[in-house]
Amino acid sequence: RAGEAFGWSSLIERDVYSASGECQQDTLLQKFDSRALLNILEQDPVNGLIFIKRLARLIGNRLVWSYKMITSSSQAAVSLTGGTGQIEVSEAAA
Repeated sequence: RAGEAFGWSSLIERDVYSASGECQQDTLLQKFDSRALLNILEQDPVNGLIFIKRLARLIGNRLVWSYKMITSSSQAAVSLTGGTGQIEVSEAAA
């Protein structure tokens, strides 16, 4: 979906990616060199902290969805979101 983030694993020095994506329409992507970005964040700790908090929120939200999938006692209607491999649970089924 528009506005979703992917590739964040390299910012926390993970060597393995947990998802892949495929664009379903023409898409504009922003690519960053992770080492250069981390260097910038270290040089500007105020904005670096804001960035890392937002990254933590993104990871936390994905973790919450994973917990919902694991602990759901019913067969939830699930689908992959466009582009991130993230699992989406319909609220009616959860």
